Amino acid sequence: MPNHPPLPAPIVLLAVCIGMIGIFSNDSFIPAMPAIAEFFQITTTQAQAGLASSLLGFGIGPLFYGMAADRWGRKIPLLVGFGIFLLFSLLAMTATSAEWLVLCRFFQGLGGACVGISRAIGRDVYDGAALTRYMALGGITAAVGSSVAALVGGKFVAWYGWPGCFWLHAGLAFALGVLIMLFLPETLAVEHRQRVGWRQQWALINSVIRHRQARGYALLSSAGIGGALAFTSHLPFWLQQFTIPPSQYGYYAMLLPLGYFVGNLVSEFGKTKPPYLMLRIGMTIIVLTTGLLVVGYVSQTLTPWLMVLLGSSYMAGNGFLLPIAGAGVVRPFPHCAGVASALYSLFMMSGGVLTIAGIGWLFDNQTLPALLAMAAIPLAGYAYCWRCQRRLH
Repeated sequence: MPNHPPLPAPIVLLAVCIGMIGIFSNDSFIPAMPAIAEFFQITTTQAQAGLASSLLGFGIGPLFYGMAADRWGRKIPLLVGFGIFLLFSLLAMTATSAEWLVLCRFFQGLGGACVGISRAIGRDVYDGAALTRYMALGGITAAVGSSVAALVGGKFVAWYGWPGCFWLHAGLAFALGVLIMLFLPETLAVEHRQRVGWRQQWALINSVIRHRQARGYALLSSAGIGGALAFTSHLPFWLQQFTIPPSQYGYYAMLLPLGYFVGNLVSEFGKTKPPYLMLRIGMTIIVLTTGLLVVGYVSQTLTPWLMVLLGSSYMAGNGFLLPIAGAGVVRPFPHCAGVASALYSLFMMSGGVLTIAGIGWLFDNQTLPALLAMAAIPLAGYAYCWRCQRRLH
């Protein structure tokens, strides 16, 4: 049962927008990667380390924020995290080496990892189908934020160079921090907080990991994010090969979250279907789209717009997968939703880090392995999820 009465619509919008900062900061950083590689005279793989380090911070941080949110409430950990994110966004602008920039990006992600608490807020207030709709609304908001991030991030890089994206991050963190402080209510009442020691908190983490359904859905989410990042982390370099300047990157990249937006709408707000059927539809879209991308690459018929159009279709498949998987992870744990949400974030970001690192280090960012990974990684996650649960429901 929910622990808090339903929230007014503007506060719900604020709660789901909190979860947007992770994808916003990374998607607005992506158009800066070619400029960073040129400025610091580093390789594509080294430039992508700034993205991977942020994802690593976003993956590790929720373990602490989740426990803190269940122990002290949702609002204080959110404000602490946004403060850390703001500080390291400002410090990243002063970077004089690629190593310093990568380090700042890690701590930026560590601070921004607090946004996973937005899912715990949803679990405090909603249950059942309403919780899945809240997760879907979060996905739609993230898709809109991703579109804006790609477009505005590309413009800021064109106007101010690579530091421009960090001005964007700092401004967003400051604005959301003020709104959280002034308007977001505390959704976890004192009597529902987990007043246990850190050792007991780690026991709660273990109970979530050992839960077959939650583990299967978490790994499926990880695989979905990994497959998506195999495409998005390489897209600016692929577009650069077509002589597309950074100022134009956002016009192409903004189509990607549009596909995710459509997938969310169809899967969560259309006619109700069993979750396992929605997952199968999502996987079918992912595999078919990846096949078309591989055929287009091998036959040398890909154009920039065709590439992003197929990428948008791929993201629509993730739009079917991720809301169902996210709700499936936190639904069994109303007593420790913060911990469950933290582990969900850890699994997702770990999938992204491993994908970027694996393609970069093992295949030197070659195009064909990146495209094949877009289907192989989600298929592996789906297979494991099906094995954990026999039937996805």
